[in-house]
Amino acid sequence: MELLRIIGIYPETISDGYGLRYAIYFAGCAHRCPGCHNPESHDPRRGEPLTVERAETICAAIAANPILDGVTLSGGDPLLQPEAMAAFLRLVKERTGQNVWCYTGYTLEECLADPPGVPSVDRHAGRRTLRRGAARSVARFPGEFQPADHRRRGLAPVRIGV
Repeated sequence: MELLRIIGIYPETISDGYGLRYAIYFAGCAHRCPGCHNPESHDPRRGEPLTVERAETICAAIAANPILDGVTLSGGDPLLQPEAMAAFLRLVKERTGQNVWCYTGYTLEECLADPPGVPSVDRHAGRRTLRRGAARSVARFPGEFQPADHRRRGLAPVRIGV
């Protein structure tokens, strides 16, 4: 299994979900959505590998911050490698107890559905990731969303579920 790769960490942000959050941006995205606000995240080889040691360090930093409201996963698409992400999410939940939001290009139905799956994602792994309670919210930015569309601001086009 390939290692997840991290392209950025924001230990305290109010831009990536409700409250003060620890945000982790992962490399790799196959969606190529028109108007993507983070196209440099598409290459799955970018960033630094998420080793076991680094994962433990991240969890320790999250657990040590008593004012955090949760953890946000973004990127790229954190569910591009669902098995590796499921393992990381289990560690985060076990070590920190924090809620986790996951911004993905897959719909909730795609994440939970049985095969045939999205070609680049093992749907069973995505379903296990969500059903184990590791990622409690899934947000999808639909292709028709345009940042210049003033009728939609903030998270208006996002569906939160699970």
